[in-house]
Amino acid sequence: MDRVWRGVVRRRLELTVQLLEPLAGKKILDVGCGSGRFCVAFAQRGAARVLGIDFAPRMIELANQLARQHGVADRCAFLTGAFPQDVPDERFDAGTALGFFDYVADPVPIVRRLREMTSLSVLSFPKAWSGESRFAAFASG
Repeated sequence: MDRVWRGVVRRRLELTVQLLEPLAGKKILDVGCGSGRFCVAFAQRGAARVLGIDFAPRMIELANQLARQHGVADRCAFLTGAFPQDVPDERFDAGTALGFFDYVADPVPIVRRLREMTSLSVLSFPKAWSGESRFAAFASG
């Protein structure tokens, strides 16, 4: 099971990076960042600034540790809190919310706020009755 799950997460990261490329110089917002693996990957691929937010303090601790271990702590910042109320009101080149909507009862206000804050967003939504997710990417204008 772990091998399958890691494969799914790895593929999700690959697809997300493809949709966000080029990452060089971009500001990225990752909603529901968990342990920060995607944030670190974005910074390693050239993102100038990555902001991750997660409601779990332990995940934010792990994210900070991972960013330090990979030498990108200067470009990654992590917040404990909820989106959107705990994120500074600023614009980002792109936003992600992957695996986040599995835990959200009403995604509409969150998607609306992501559209306001980002030029491009990559999101995943759970597919009913299976372990799969569906991706959505949209550009805001």
